[in-house]
Amino acid sequence: MKASVRIVGRAELGECPAAVVIDEDGSTVFVTNRDTFPKFTRQQQMFILAHELGHRLTGSADEQVADAFALGLTAGRQRRSLKSAVSAVASMGAVPASRVEALYKLCLRIDRKHTNRTI
Repeated sequence: MKASVRIVGRAELGECPAAVVIDEDGSTVFVTNRDTFPKFTRQQQMFILAHELGHRLTGSADEQVADAFALGLTAGRQRRSLKSAVSAVASMGAVPASRVEALYKLCLRIDRKHTNRTI
């Protein structure tokens, strides 16, 4: 898959930190918001980009599907990665509480499966 990154501002993405689009030539473009994306930690940024990749690879516009995909890529790769994923989504502002809750529950299931402890 051919991919590139485009950096834009609030005029294009509002408060959203990132998005994924398909360019005219069919290539994948990760669009990051220079005004909001840098405010996230590196771990959170990795989750956000993995989330956007999830939209592209699954073909789904469903945020929870993309969240689950992103967790599959990022969970356990760094200390406190599950907590970082939840905080990334929760700190985006206009995210429905149901999405944060669903992500939190998924994180708890992953954590229990791998460590038998909670985040």
